[in-house]
Amino acid sequence: MIRDISSADLIKAAEIHEKYYKKQFDLPDFKTKFSCAYSIIGLDGELISLAGVRPILEMVVLTDKDKSVRERYKAVYQILDMSKYVAIKKGFDELHAFVQEEHWMDVMLSRGFERTKGQSLVIGV
Repeated sequence: MIRDISSADLIKAAEIHEKYYKKQFDLPDFKTKFSCAYSIIGLDGELISLAGVRPILEMVVLTDKDKSVRERYKAVYQILDMSKYVAIKKGFDELHAFVQEEHWMDVMLSRGFERTKGQSLVIGV
């Protein structure tokens, strides 16, 4: 059964997180950081899972590779600065980039990006 999250569910979720996930990620704030969060309840009436959908901010960049490396680096730094500004202005605490070229991965990591925990997956809806 799917239902709204109760206070008891949040307590149980903290116990589940402590037991299974504390080394993997921080306990999510299901009450404020999600567009929709809900509990999955078993036939016995007990919590199976807490789940939610939260918005993430994704940076998308198209770059003319015919431009000089110097120009492209300068552009990336400007893009990062502007993207962080927008994220803060819109109330997000993270900015995601799905990088496909190893060289640019190194650039992003040198500018403060971190590797994500786990693999990124996507599904069309």
